[in-house]
Amino acid sequence: PHIWFDKFIAEEDIKNPTYKWPFISDNTFVDEIIKNLNSWEKSKFIFWISMQNHFSYENKYKKEEISVNLKNNFSPKVNDILTNYGQWIKDADKSLRKLLDYLKTRKKHTVVLFFWDHLPNLWDNNIWYTETKYINESQEKKWNINNLENMYSPDFLIWSNKWEFKNKDLFTLKDEA
Repeated sequence: PHIWFDKFIAEEDIKNPTYKWPFISDNTFVDEIIKNLNSWEKSKFIFWISMQNHFSYENKYKKEEISVNLKNNFSPKVNDILTNYGQWIKDADKSLRKLLDYLKTRKKHTVVLFFWDHLPNLWDNNIWYTETKYINESQEKKWNINNLENMYSPDFLIWSNKWEFKNKDLFTLKDEA
């Protein structure tokens, strides 16, 4: 109540959650959001923090769980990290799609801001970032401002069931478009 939360839902509040590694799955979170949206009458702000996709990204998925196939010339270690990370992106995308598909059916105006607060630490000394040349290897130990900006300025997605985004600076209501 001191920080104006009407409701805080913790892991122990979720009945029969599914897990991905030691964390509650994104799919469970989406189900919980939908359940709560259906039970609330007035408008709500929901802030959801997922842990499913936190590191490590090496050997995270079992071979039968991986449906992404990367073709690259990176080291086996970096290839394993990239494959697991790619599968994570695919799983997160599937959960986000499930939520957006549900929200499309709602009459109440809904806006979703999907983001993460930093790019992942993709293992030993960020080998993925240097091997793919995302950051300059000679600057890796210094972590200059450009490297920090790349790491802590990830992209985001804004979606609305009522607005149509014409470009990154302008939007209109779909009914008025």
